[in-house]
Amino acid sequence: MGYRATLNFRKLPHTKSLGVYIDQNLSWSKHVNETAEIISSGIGPLKRLRPFIYKDTTILLYRALIELYFDSFCPVWDGLINELANKLQNIQNRVIRVITKSDYYSSATAIRSKLGWNNL
Repeated sequence: MGYRATLNFRKLPHTKSLGVYIDQNLSWSKHVNETAEIISSGIGPLKRLRPFIYKDTTILLYRALIELYFDSFCPVWDGLINELANKLQNIQNRVIRVITKSDYYSSATAIRSKLGWNNL
């Protein structure tokens, strides 16, 4: 009696390869949402540390722990739909306000230019 292998292919909404989430529509929404969650989880500790450390030290921590998530897929970010790009930009704006001890209503554009940083 012969053995016949049956393959059960199921449709996955997304897959992760080399740290990148790729969904079935190639929309990058899953990857942006996961990246946003990781970055947001790093903002909390940075905010709690900020009163006790210098601004330069805060920038070093930002560059070591958070900025790499923004920079690692720069070519991909250029092709994002506005909703996803705005989500990432808002997170960067939160980080900028934490670094400079600015309140929520401060202009992120003005703060960014003072730091010499660009938009994403």
